[in-house]
Amino acid sequence: MGYFQLPKFNLSGKIYVGIGILLLIGAAPMPYGYYTFLRIVVCGFSAITSYNNFNLEDGDKSFWSWLYLFIAIIFNPFAVIHMSKDVWMFIDISLGILFFLTAHKVGVLEKNMLKIKKGDK
Repeated sequence: MGYFQLPKFNLSGKIYVGIGILLLIGAAPMPYGYYTFLRIVVCGFSAITSYNNFNLEDGDKSFWSWLYLFIAIIFNPFAVIHMSKDVWMFIDISLGILFFLTAHKVGVLEKNMLKIKKGDK
């Protein structure tokens, strides 16, 4: 892998933004039920994204495959990893920012793909 690429999962950037917002809200004190919901959403999305990246036909197992697998493991709702609130706040904020940056990058790629389909340069 000679360059840094985005995860190869054809989802709208709006999904990344939504999960980023959920993660940033999770940095605030919330009821335990919210964190269970957050675990299910983030783990599920990350597991699907990781699975899709690992099953690419071109055989490229990028950094993103491993990153999303790691995120899915950390947010696993069945085998809960217990950490202090400060650590979870750092993780939630960091991943929220990561999801926002990914959403921005996906949005740019979507615009470029639309230009290519229309024949614009």
